[in-house]
Amino acid sequence: MPILDIKIENSPEKLVAFRRNEINCVAKFSISEAEGNYWVEALVEVDHPLSLAPDRQLKLGKINVGIFNGSSNKEKRFKIFSNNDIYPDTFNLKVTALIYDEDGAVADRKEVKHEIVCSDENGKILQSK
Repeated sequence: MPILDIKIENSPEKLVAFRRNEINCVAKFSISEAEGNYWVEALVEVDHPLSLAPDRQLKLGKINVGIFNGSSNKEKRFKIFSNNDIYPDTFNLKVTALIYDEDGAVADRKEVKHEIVCSDENGKILQSK
């Protein structure tokens, strides 16, 4: 049974409230203890007011990570956008990866959450409840 590890990094580390922002994200996927070939795809979900599209609200997207031959690593880049209506708070980014075996059956599922921080110009953040 393959073991999938997902790490998410974003740049810049903090967003500025009440401005248009663009975040560059990198999702790093690594599979260990795998024998044979596996196909991996990931669903990316963001909280409002974040979006996966620059000109409209898009909450859910799909990334085709690719084929893993045994134990290996891959990384995929994507962007997250915000408009002027973003306020100081902590927002969630969720990545759900599905691993398919050679028969096309789901071999494993992994979900990772990552926080995107938005602060005002003074660096103050409202904490989520």
